[in-house]
Amino acid sequence: MDNTTTSDFSISTPRNHGLLNLNIVNVFHLVIGVIGILCNTLSIVIILKIPVSKSSRVNLFILNQSIVDLTSSMFLIIFALSLETSQYIGVLGEFLCRFWSPGSHKFLFVTFAISTFNLTAMSIERYTAVIHHLNYKKLFTRRNTVFIIVSVYILGPLAQFIPILKLNVIDAKCEVKASWSSVKNSIVGTFLFIWEFLIPCLVMTYAYVMIIRKLRSSSVQPLGNDPNRASPTNADTSGSSSAVTAASQNIPNQIRHKNITITVFILFIVYIICWSPNQFTFLQFNLGGPLDFSGGWYHFTVFLAFCNTFSNTFVYAFKQRHFQNVLKNVLCRRAEEIHEVSTSTSGGS
Repeated sequence: MDNTTTSDFSISTPRNHGLLNLNIVNVFHLVIGVIGILCNTLSIVIILKIPVSKSSRVNLFILNQSIVDLTSSMFLIIFALSLETSQYIGVLGEFLCRFWSPGSHKFLFVTFAISTFNLTAMSIERYTAVIHHLNYKKLFTRRNTVFIIVSVYILGPLAQFIPILKLNVIDAKCEVKASWSSVKNSIVGTFLFIWEFLIPCLVMTYAYVMIIRKLRSSSVQPLGNDPNRASPTNADTSGSSSAVTAASQNIPNQIRHKNITITVFILFIVYIICWSPNQFTFLQFNLGGPLDFSGGWYHFTVFLAFCNTFSNTFVYAFKQRHFQNVLKNVLCRRAEEIHEVSTSTSGGS
């Protein structure tokens, strides 16, 4: 997230006209963006192909997560390939200075915030499904789920609209200055850390701690092998058989919900791994600590955070059987089409 508040600085951003801003850092960003577009596009296609009968409310959050990460990947490529300009003139110059200059990649950080809050919403959905399963269908109707997803787009980037930096066009140059004193900037930077990272992490941690405790205490018992259960009499044989049948049909649903919960939990762990170094680095920087923006550690934290834009697809591929099955069908169908085209071409020649 955009925790880049600094103390008492003024940056002028003159640029060379007509040159691409392609250094080694932007090349890495470009590669991550391309991988993110490929992975998230694949995720969206596969999720949309999952039969409705086998889908769940969490799939809507997963679909939204892929859409947001796809958007982040696009912005990564756009910013990596953005044309340099030596002058910021007119309305377009004002727009580029405020939203597209090196001092403000606002759109990119907005998508990161939305992604974090959507992941938090997924953890709440899983918490409700496991801990309060009797009320789950009432709370997570399709309408309520869509409302929550829309709320994510409003609440997530809320802190990004705090005027941390002053960006103004002066003499056709984009001037970037701190909005407040170093003390106030530290307060704002800390608030950004709390709102966009700490609070979501605390919510997700609580949800998964409770989920893990619940899953460990309520393992599924094999039907028909309970030694403490008396044998049914002839009078209640049919009733017991129907109950056993209903319970046995419910086991696959329990297993599927457990697998989905584990998948979302892994997404949370991957998020922590990707974003923690960057967030804590900027927290200490906002509190007055040193940070070398040209150093290896800073670029490593940014690179690791950006990798979160495509990492989720690999989690889906390894953990979700429906995802694997649809992926195999898509790849096999594509291979068959290529084979048919090559066969018809060779036969025609």
